Amino acid sequence: MGQLFTHLEKDETTVFSQAFKLKFSDSVGVDWRTLGRWLNIEENYLDMIDQENIKINAKAYSMLTKWLQMNDNPTVDELKIALKKMNRMDLIRKVDEFTKTSNSPEIFSGFSANKDTANFPEISATFSANI
Repeated sequence: MGQLFTHLEKDETTVFSQAFKLKFSDSVGVDWRTLGRWLNIEENYLDMIDQENIKINAKAYSMLTKWLQMNDNPTVDELKIALKKMNRMDLIRKVDEFTKTSNSPEIFSGFSANKDTANFPEISATFSANI
């Protein structure tokens, strides 16, 4: 995998913050469902996300949040591997850009579903009901 996964190797258990999820969700676009499949999110969850969110970026945000909730130690590398399988090198570059330009602590922090979805009532309601 060489140079592809070099930036965050020292902290493989980094969990994504709301700021990262918001930036990434705006970038992933209509490929949110395909990415969800590569991240092993079950189809029924993807269907619920699709039905309960109108905007594409909200669907992407919900999908990413669901993936984070499903995994004990989600990593940037896991996300990059899924993106590579989708041939979305542009999104891998975006992930690198987001992580390199945001070395501040607020980009990566402990994940809290309530805190991270506070500004997205439709997302908060969806995942509160389904957890």
